Amino acid sequence: MASKTFARIAAGLAALVCATAAQADILDFSGTISGLGIAGPDATCAPAPSRGILDPSTSTGNSTLGSFTYGHNWCFSGASGPINGTFQLDFGTDEIFGSVAGLATPSGTPFLTNLNLTYTILGGTGLYANANGSFGGIATSQLEAGVGSHFNLNFGGSVNAVPEPATWAMMLVGFGVVGFQIRRKNSRKGGALMARPN
Repeated sequence: MASKTFARIAAGLAALVCATAAQADILDFSGTISGLGIAGPDATCAPAPSRGILDPSTSTGNSTLGSFTYGHNWCFSGASGPINGTFQLDFGTDEIFGSVAGLATPSGTPFLTNLNLTYTILGGTGLYANANGSFGGIATSQLEAGVGSHFNLNFGGSVNAVPEPATWAMMLVGFGVVGFQIRRKNSRKGGALMARPN
């Protein structure tokens, strides 16, 4: 009887949690990224004339959330003008992805461009499956003939990590099972004390 009652309560809690939005953990996200990008003319970027791609395998990132690889795919106008595209961060089993927008300005040093970027998190996988938030940063892109563009970024912002409803449901069911077992154990102890002769 108690088991059936518990099962009904657990199912009700699971349904309740799945029907409501889970609370987000707001995590500080700051650090550095470096990598090697390539760029070239791309008509699909019109009105911008060029596309820039940074392959995650060429990158390293260190942050308050751990180390990661970084990649981007964006359209831009060269050493001066707007930047628009997408990005992804790979923490191993967990990923974050979203859109990036910004502005390139000449640095005054040949082949070195300053970038002011804003990253908008649109989701992810694993721990960051429902993530949102944003981070921004100042980057440089230094062109090296025959190699590509060395990309370096210092960034800061936040990640709102929203646990999946199923995760909350499982946690509640787990707490319920533990509570049920403790109550059952205490009931047995109480019964044994009452049965003991004086």
